[in-house]
Amino acid sequence: MDDQNPMPVTRPILILGMHRSGTSCLAGSLEEAGLFLGEVNTKAGFNAKGNRENRTIMELHDQVLARVGASWDRPPTLDPVWTSSETNNFEQAIGTFGTKQVWGLKDPRSLFMLNNWQDLADPRFIGTFRHPVAVAGSLIHRAKIWKKPMDETQAFAMWQSYNQRMLQQHETHAFDIIRFDIPAAEYLTKLKIAGDQLGLEVPEHPKFLDGDLQHQHSEETDIPDSLIKTWEALNDLAA
Repeated sequence: MDDQNPMPVTRPILILGMHRSGTSCLAGSLEEAGLFLGEVNTKAGFNAKGNRENRTIMELHDQVLARVGASWDRPPTLDPVWTSSETNNFEQAIGTFGTKQVWGLKDPRSLFMLNNWQDLADPRFIGTFRHPVAVAGSLIHRAKIWKKPMDETQAFAMWQSYNQRMLQQHETHAFDIIRFDIPAAEYLTKLKIAGDQLGLEVPEHPKFLDGDLQHQHSEETDIPDSLIKTWEALNDLAA
């Protein structure tokens, strides 16, 4: 990295979680608390306030996944090892975040890039999760709109893969994990606690939390047996 584009000296915060599980809400809320996300999408078809993703980083993640025959909806079993060229590309991308501000990234794909991110930037973490039935329903609905049908089996498999990876990371690097589909007041309380741990001051009334968060009583919906252990482990950590 040359002097014109130095590597940031602060440790980034990676926002972890499965797609359609509140990662955008968490990223936007932390952005209001002072987390610098760089240039992010502020409008998206399925996120009225934007998915808060840095397009350059997201595309780099996609390229790595494609190289190993994987994709966001068919994640790899093991973290891909970045090539030297890919590492250089990531270094250049995060060099744009500057050298002083507390910065971070939100992209669910990063769950399958953690070994590389740890070598590159020694990040800190925060996670989010959501009831698997709600996630599957959201994924399937979006896929229909995109005219790329997804069935429940694939959606549940994705939920398991992403959340298992987050649990594995938590075993070696403990961090706060917040459940998304809980009452807004409870969510805000947990968010403030997590923000304090990261050195971020969450405002009393984050604009990103506009009352849309509602308890969805998903507990009344049966969870596939294959997901119960993961679901219970996530809730234990979020308690």
